[in-house]
Amino acid sequence: GPHLVTKLIAAFQRAYPGLRVSLSLGNAAAAWDNLALGRADVVVAADAPNTPANHTVTLQHSRLVVVVAADHPWASRDKVALGDLAGERTVVRERRSNTQRMVNKLLRRRRVTLGHRLELDSREAVIEAVAAGLGIGFIFASEAPPDPRIRTIELRGISAHNTEVVGCLQAQRRDSIVRAFLETVAGWRASGA
Repeated sequence: GPHLVTKLIAAFQRAYPGLRVSLSLGNAAAAWDNLALGRADVVVAADAPNTPANHTVTLQHSRLVVVVAADHPWASRDKVALGDLAGERTVVRERRSNTQRMVNKLLRRRRVTLGHRLELDSREAVIEAVAAGLGIGFIFASEAPPDPRIRTIELRGISAHNTEVVGCLQAQRRDSIVRAFLETVAGWRASGA
């Protein structure tokens, strides 16, 4: 998603201003598919496949939160129980989304059924729909933009986290541009950015 990758690209372009960068956004599954198929040199995504073909560097961990409109009755809450979400109108991500797979797993495990669901294909669309009052949604805390139209609420008793990584193919790890990007990422991480 753009919340993290744009910061990394900015650092990369400051270090290497002459290089052209092309960015494609999508869910984590699509990003890893693009890497495996050679359509991407590097990915910034979650849910890294456990395969020796990939080299990954952890960027950050982020907890799953509920996002509501600023005028939603829960907007002043710090936490909400998963069971409280039963029957709530909900804006969800597409099934292949890492976020949605995690949400679906939690709901099945706790036997919670949401109300009417509007399915959208990006976190940005989910945030816009939630801000418009179309329902509650789920995002990871690190993805929450500074937007006065929405509020994030922790899930009480739930420790669902996402790990975002930079990944490349092991075979391309020594490629000069891939290596330069990984070095930029290392510097970015060391600076605490």
